[in-house]
Amino acid sequence: MISAKLKSLTQGLSGKKHLNELVAHIIQNPKEINDLFQLYFGSSSREKNVISWSLGHLAEKAPELLYPFHDAMIKELDSTNLKAVKRNFTRALRFSKVQKENHGRLYECCFCFITDNNESIAVRAFSILICQEICMTYPDLKRELIVVLQSIIPNGSSGLKYRAKEGIKFLSKSFL
Repeated sequence: MISAKLKSLTQGLSGKKHLNELVAHIIQNPKEINDLFQLYFGSSSREKNVISWSLGHLAEKAPELLYPFHDAMIKELDSTNLKAVKRNFTRALRFSKVQKENHGRLYECCFCFITDNNESIAVRAFSILICQEICMTYPDLKRELIVVLQSIIPNGSSGLKYRAKEGIKFLSKSFL
């Protein structure tokens, strides 16, 4: 049963103060993370955007709480058209140590985001960081990622160019 406190925190989430209250509540009551995901998957698009926002911030403070949900988050990333959910889930997964069994699907999903010029800058930037991290486990992927990152530099936004250049630098150093 979902607690009244959790329901009220997610329904009233309208600013940074409420966001911090929800994140603090989940950290203090870690068993309620299951309920938060239950609320997420049973919600409207608007509510999904709001709940995913809290999950993105929760990942910075307590990424271990999200470990059991990586599979569900990656499936959602792969299927959702909600820009805020993509941004918040890539942000959350960027802070989490994703299990090896999810690396392939996550890499493929993020790689597609990186190469999609219609995808938001934030999603593409977070995806670069996720793919970099996965490349540390699978070095054979580095060259392919470097080529894609080099292709971003001529026409990307300043933020994306910066992230691509930093990614190339990071991946090139790790070849040595």
